[in-house]
Amino acid sequence: MIKEKLVQLVADAVGEKFALRTVALHIENAYNTIVGQVFVQNPNQLDFYAKPYEADVVDNYALFPVPVIQNADNAKGCRSIHDLKNTMRFYAIPVYALDSSSDVTRLPDFVFYAVRSDRAEFLNLPKMVKKVLMSLVVPFSEWGDKEDLPIPSGVADNIVALAIQTLNAETQVHSNAYKTK
Repeated sequence: MIKEKLVQLVADAVGEKFALRTVALHIENAYNTIVGQVFVQNPNQLDFYAKPYEADVVDNYALFPVPVIQNADNAKGCRSIHDLKNTMRFYAIPVYALDSSSDVTRLPDFVFYAVRSDRAEFLNLPKMVKKVLMSLVVPFSEWGDKEDLPIPSGVADNIVALAIQTLNAETQVHSNAYKTK
């Protein structure tokens, strides 16, 4: 579904009480919550909902160019990494495996990465690699208005319902606050 159409769908459902920006913020919260929850059982499905980004390699890490939605598996919000020529194999590992005493240090033919909140840290990355291509699961706000959000229909229904519910709850809070004055 196109992002701006999703925002308009929710705005139409709640009436003209809210600006589109407010509606989009509620969709953002619903999207981030549901994407995080739905895919916790099968994180591999997140690969379909990721966007590609180039990132500069500095020392042995690359900062994420945008925020990511974290998940419980090793890849977290960074679903995959490739060198720009796609000649190396990158594997996600837990952060503790970056320790020099870890067994992965004995596998020099592979490049490993561990995801932290704002970056991917590398082990065995050749110094000649200055840029990488990352596939990141990004929040709703990082999608363009004209972009087609890759959301399955059942998940889209949940996102819309949660956004409408929170917007209606906000209406009730404001209404009750006005009545008490």
